[in-house]
Parts: sequence; C-alpha cells; structure tokens
Amino acid sequence: MVPAAGLEPARRLSRGILSPLCLPIPPSGLSKIHSAYISIIFVLASRALNWLLLLLLNELSNTQQKQFSGCSLEFITIYLVMLIIYVAVDFIWITLFMQPYFTSNLEHLLRESVGTSFLITSGSIFFVFYVLGLYWFGVRAGIGSNSALAATLSGGFLGFLAYGTYGLTNYIFFKGYPLSITLLDISWGSLLGGAVSLCGYLIFLRFFYQS
Repeated sequence: MVPAAGLEPARRLSRGILSPLCLPIPPSGLSKIHSAYISIIFVLASRALNWLLLLLLNELSNTQQKQFSGCSLEFITIYLVMLIIYVAVDFIWITLFMQPYFTSNLEHLLRESVGTSFLITSGSIFFVFYVLGLYWFGVRAGIGSNSALAATLSGGFLGFLAYGTYGLTNYIFFKGYPLSITLLDISWGSLLGGAVSLCGYLIFLRFFYQS
C-alpha cells in the first residue's frame, strides 16, 4: 500500500490473452489444458460440419429426399474410405520419413517428444476438413467430367496449394528453414492429394456409378 496515494501496487496476473473464441490461451507447458482446447476446437468443428449438412438437407424439396438418401450414402462411404487412406498413409510418412528428417535439420524447433495421440488429436482437425476438400474439389471434378485424370489432377492441385502454403510460409518466416523440406512437403502434398482423390473416384465407379 502506498500511504500518500492510498493505492496498492499493481500485481502481475496469471491470465492469458484471449483467443478468437474468447477463451484465455493457456501458458505453455500445461498439457492437460492444451488437450482441452484441442478437444473444444474439434467439437466446434464437428458441430459446424453437422450444421452445414443439416442446412443442405433442409434446402432439398420433398421430391428430392429419396435421391438425397442415395447421395448421402455415396458421400459418407467415399469420404470415410478417403479419410482412412489419407490418415494411414500420411501417418506412416510423417513417423517414418518426415520426423527423422525434421530432427536432423530442425531439431531446435521441435518438441521434445511427439506422441501418437498428439499427432492424431491435433492433426484430426486438419484431416477432417482437408479430405472433405479433396472429395469436393477432386472426386466431384472427376465425376462431373467422367475422368479419373481430372479427379487426380484436381486433388493434386489442391494438395499443391495446401502444402505449398504451409511450406512456403515456413520458408519465408523462419530463418534457416531448409528449401529442401519445403519442396519435399509440396511434392508430397500434391502426390497424396491426387492419389487419395483418385481412390475416391475409383470407389465411386466401382460401387455407385450408374450408366
């Protein structure tokens, strides 16, 4: 207490700054709180996806309900298979190839340990929406043009844009970020995006195509 002014000296508060969701960003090192934030974001993303699907359903007329039920089965089947393929292949790529490569080149920027659960939990937010983009821009492009090449190139181009944005941003803003990792990321994203989109298109031809 300051006698002359009657004021108590200011004390530091342990509150974090506010995130875009108006929730305080936790201090570093609090893994449980970090996991809780990841869970909250995942739940919100899932709710947003459900809301979009319900909105599309409400826009359909009664005469289109029967056709929509078949389309929804087609979408869910193709999407889930694409998601499983993408997660499995990308997980193998990250753990067996990219993680050792990052360790040898960017060890000072990496976490001390990255567990499987952390990769799946944090990456699931990206996986869910990115594979949805591959279906929408890759598989549907192939279906619309009746071309496996169109599906492959469209999905590959989306992969090029997504991984290129990530890789080039790191290369521009991080000092000493290797150009080789940037080019490897872009090449892998393009290849995987095209391959997964092609798989989705082939599933459509095998199970849902009607001549």
